[in-house]
Amino acid sequence: MVKTKNLLKTLSACAVVLALGGCGGSDDDGSIVACFTADRTVNFKMTALNVPSGGVPVNRSTVGPMTQGGRDVTGQKFFYTRGSTTYEEANYWTIASNGMTGVARVNADGSVTPSSTFYPQDMSPGQIVNGSNNSRSTFIGFETLSLGGKTFSNTCHFNVVDPQVNTDLWYAPGYAVVKQTYPSGLVVQYDGDL
Repeated sequence: MVKTKNLLKTLSACAVVLALGGCGGSDDDGSIVACFTADRTVNFKMTALNVPSGGVPVNRSTVGPMTQGGRDVTGQKFFYTRGSTTYEEANYWTIASNGMTGVARVNADGSVTPSSTFYPQDMSPGQIVNGSNNSRSTFIGFETLSLGGKTFSNTCHFNVVDPQVNTDLWYAPGYAVVKQTYPSGLVVQYDGDL
């Protein structure tokens, strides 16, 4: 059984591992920078399939330019609701011409987990980045996904293994995480702009 906190923590932890690393460009330039570039704020719904009993999945996300710790960053916030309370977790990263660097994850309880994991912009399929929290992110490659009536070209597909989870994530240019799957069959994915 996946508990609320663990389900969101898993999504956020994996997103941080990657978000703070990065994802995708185009097939032409072989760069992952585009998957974490968000020049404007985008809000979208997320839906979950095969949710374990007692689980409360993320139901919406906001991606774009943000501020964290007094510095300008790119970020993705995840929201989920239990009863009448909405919880929020966020991942923040910086983008440079040579790749992505994680800044921090802010958990639902307000605690901050710093990150400095670097993902080079020229990652190739099969390349692995080891994170500071004993995580391992393997870049699978660029893919096209159709979710919620929208087609995302050149998404970056990563497999992430850390002490708590094994998951696959897809990052889309301008949207960051648009899909995440777990071995249990749980799928959390984009379901339309708000």
